[in-house]
Amino acid sequence: MGLRRSHPLLSNLEKNNFRADLIADRGIALSRHSSDHHQQLHCLLNFSDQPLHCQGYPITGPLPPWGVSVFDVHPLTRQLQFRL
Repeated sequence: MGLRRSHPLLSNLEKNNFRADLIADRGIALSRHSSDHHQQLHCLLNFSDQPLHCQGYPITGPLPPWGVSVFDVHPLTRQLQFRL
């Protein structure tokens, strides 16, 4: 709840700025972006008991079994800032 209140992308609930994708048949990628696409927030969820490779997302290595990774991308440097 604290992250939802403090992060501007989570406090804005516009459906146009949200995307959900399946990762293989075992995970979900939830993405939210600002209207100008400069800010991005991604949440990757692995619902399996096996590591999950998330190609197309800037994380190193597989997502651990039953793992969650939440990160945003800095608008200027494109550096990742992990939230969880």
